[in-house]
Amino acid sequence: MKRLVGVSVAFVIAGWVSASSGTALAQVPAGYHEQVRTAMSSFVVGDHESAARHFREALALAPSQPDALCYVAEMNRATGDLNGALDGFQDCLRFARESGDRRFQARALHGIASTLERMPERIQDARNAWQEYVRFADTSGGLADGRIGRTRIEVIDAWVALEQRMVEVRARIAERERAAH
Repeated sequence: MKRLVGVSVAFVIAGWVSASSGTALAQVPAGYHEQVRTAMSSFVVGDHESAARHFREALALAPSQPDALCYVAEMNRATGDLNGALDGFQDCLRFARESGDRRFQARALHGIASTLERMPERIQDARNAWQEYVRFADTSGGLADGRIGRTRIEVIDAWVALEQRMVEVRARIAERERAAH
């Protein structure tokens, strides 16, 4: 099952590679896109070591290219390295903002929020990140869907409320157990 999820993520990511704009293509050194394509192909077949090597080579050619940074972050998240994924999405966001690439700003904001959501100790940060995603989506001209962020915020709020109720229930149970002994 884990392999299928990784392959699905990789196919989605591969779609982003093919969606690169003509402007972005002209701004990167020769060989960059070939390294990214090779990295994605390696990732799809489960060769994460080769994928990481080709991503490193791509980033050595163009270290501030937001697409490769987002792809590496996606790969890190898919392989369980949430801190690496978070760092990668934050780098992607910084460079996407600097270059004015709103498409990868959307991707990075979504990546940050959805990665933080997988870190239970960072759930409030995830909520804040989804709020930032929604603000971006509301002005993105269709590059992002604010409904996704609003729904995730509602889910987080419901989860936090449930967790608070569970803390209260556990406290009452502990009190009853102490009283019974």
